[in-house]
Amino acid sequence: MISLAACLVRPNVHIGPAYPKDAPAIARLLAASSNDCVPLSEGELLARLGEFEVARSPAGQALGCAAVGERADGRAWLSSVCVDQRWRGTGLGRQLVQRALERSRAAETDLYCVSRSPAFFEALGFELLDEPAPTLRVARPAGGPPRRTLVRRCPFLAALAC
Repeated sequence: MISLAACLVRPNVHIGPAYPKDAPAIARLLAASSNDCVPLSEGELLARLGEFEVARSPAGQALGCAAVGERADGRAWLSSVCVDQRWRGTGLGRQLVQRALERSRAAETDLYCVSRSPAFFEALGFELLDEPAPTLRVARPAGGPPRRTLVRRCPFLAALAC
C-alpha cells in the first residue's frame, strides 16, 4: 500500500519514503549511477534510511532515489540523486529533486548539493557557489568535470533577510 505522503509522478510511479526492504535496490542504483553518487552499503543505507525518498513502479521496484540529510557542517545536503538507466530522461530525477526541495522548504532551510552536472540542478533553481566542493569520504574514479557546490535558497529565509 502506498502511503498518503506518496506522490504520483508518472502514471503508476510513486515517490515516497524509503523502507528497510528498499536498501538493496538503493545500493544497486547508487553503484550503477554516474560518478556523482557515492556508493553506500546496505548498513549505511539503513542508518540513513529516513533521509531517502524512493520512486517506485506499481510492482514496488525502486526506479530512483534521492536523499536529504543534515551533515556535520549543519547544512541540509541533497545527495544520492539517481535514476535507473531505463528511466533516465523521463523527468523522474527532476521529480525526486522537487520532492527534496519540498522537504527543505518544510524545514525552512537552504538545500545544498555537489555535482559534476551543475546544469541539471541550475535548471531547478540551484545556483553555483564560489566555494570548493566538500571532500568525499569515498574516492570516485578520476576524470570527468570537476565537482561543483550548488545551493537552492529557501524562499522563507530569503524573505527574512529583507
